[in-house]
Amino acid sequence: MIEVTELRGRLKERNDALRQIWEITREQPALIEGEETERLLENIARRQNLIDTLVKLTDGLPEERRRARDPECAALDQESHELYTRIAEQDKTNENTAQARLDDIKERLRALRDGKTAFTAYEKAGGDPGATYFDKKR
Repeated sequence: MIEVTELRGRLKERNDALRQIWEITREQPALIEGEETERLLENIARRQNLIDTLVKLTDGLPEERRRARDPECAALDQESHELYTRIAEQDKTNENTAQARLDDIKERLRALRDGKTAFTAYEKAGGDPGATYFDKKR
């Protein structure tokens, strides 16, 4: 069984990790809009490392209702719920931003493809017409 002081410490570390995840998650829309792919990938990697740390911190913790017996642990759990909610909402916003950006890129690629097709059609019309008929009766 885990002691209350150790439990409080792990819950505080968990909440610190959640705050860092929240900050990283809030940075993502600007990186998506700014097409800063490298920084976005670094951001996602940092976030994944924090999530891995979070899993380790929460592994083996007593059930929440058992932790609720201690007021400080209950407060830390409440804070974590709020952070999880904020992160989830921001993730949804980020997903919508990324999808809108992807749709925009697809539309641009379609326009480029259509433009190339039209250019190719005009290019053939102005080229060598092939066999030509000459009227010799004149």
